[in-house]
Amino acid sequence: MIINSYNCFNLYKISRGIIRLYTPFLEKIGLTYPQYLVLLVLYERKEISFNDLSSTLELSTGTLSPLLKKMIDNGLILKKKSLEDSRKSFILLTEKSIELEEKVKDVHEEFVGLFKISSDENIKITEVINMLLDKVNNFSKEN
Repeated sequence: MIINSYNCFNLYKISRGIIRLYTPFLEKIGLTYPQYLVLLVLYERKEISFNDLSSTLELSTGTLSPLLKKMIDNGLILKKKSLEDSRKSFILLTEKSIELEEKVKDVHEEFVGLFKISSDENIKITEVINMLLDKVNNFSKEN
C-alpha cells in the first residue's frame, strides 16, 4: 500500500505542528525555527559553506540568504569569504551563538518532554521517518 493523501496531509500537519510547538521555547531565547535549524547544523559542523548549508537544510539560496543576513545582524553567525575561491563563502558561529548552545540543547529536551514518548516508541518513529525520507530522497534522485 502506498501513502494515501490523508497520510500526506497528516505528515504536513505534523510538520507544521512541530514548528508551532517549538515556537514558544525558541522565543524565550530569541530564535525562529529556521534559525534554530541553522544553529543545530553549525553546532555539529562548526563551519559550513553556504552551499552545503543550503543543501543540508534543503533551503533555496533565495530563502537562506535573508535568514542568514538576519542572523548576522543579530550577531549569531559570521559569514566569511573563502581565501581560495572568492565566490564561495562559509558560515561560522559567533561567541554569542556559542554561549547560546546549552540553551538551544535545553529547548530540544523541553520539547521532547512534551510528548512523553518511550524509548521503544522513539525507535519506531525514527525508523518510519528514516524509511520515508529515504524513499522520498531516492525518488527525487531518480526523477
